[in-house]
Amino acid sequence: SGEVAKMVTLFHDKDSELSFSLGDFVSIKGHKKSKGIDLKLRCPVDWKVEEADRPNIVKKFVYKKTSFMIITSENETFFSRSEAKELFENNKEELISNMSEGLENENMSNINVLESKVVSIDNYPALEFDFTGLLTNSVLDKKMNFFCKQWIVFYEDKGITFMGMNIGNSDGYNNVFKMICNSVVFPEQYID
Repeated sequence: SGEVAKMVTLFHDKDSELSFSLGDFVSIKGHKKSKGIDLKLRCPVDWKVEEADRPNIVKKFVYKKTSFMIITSENETFFSRSEAKELFENNKEELISNMSEGLENENMSNINVLESKVVSIDNYPALEFDFTGLLTNSVLDKKMNFFCKQWIVFYEDKGITFMGMNIGNSDGYNNVFKMICNSVVFPEQYID
């Protein structure tokens, strides 16, 4: 009938053993933690889609010591796309500094921002940044290095954070996290 039955995205990192393809879309529409946000994104094949146990984490995709989370929050004010882009572009360093300071706690320390930039996620401006740090597991009395990639999107009067984290270094997961985030779709903008 000339229609695409299923789109497959492949990823292979030549510098590591990683090779993933994306599976079907996972939607957060109507989820009790979505705060009314309608978006969908694709989870890599062989990763588990799990309900998260924290109040603002809507879903998480898990594979070995790696996870990708969708986090929602309420903003104090409404941001248009142009206002969000202007805020990110004009205040990027201050925002990154405040966010990295906010990440420091008894479980996460030694935050080091590696890179940050303003990008677009399905026509919405986003602040993307990579950082490393030290994760403390008090139950196991163990400290572990981690790599994290985050995107912050202001979606009208809501905030959305897409966060990929790997225990250890990036180990090629940086590109997997980008592949997942590039699959994000906000369907309402395509409705006539």
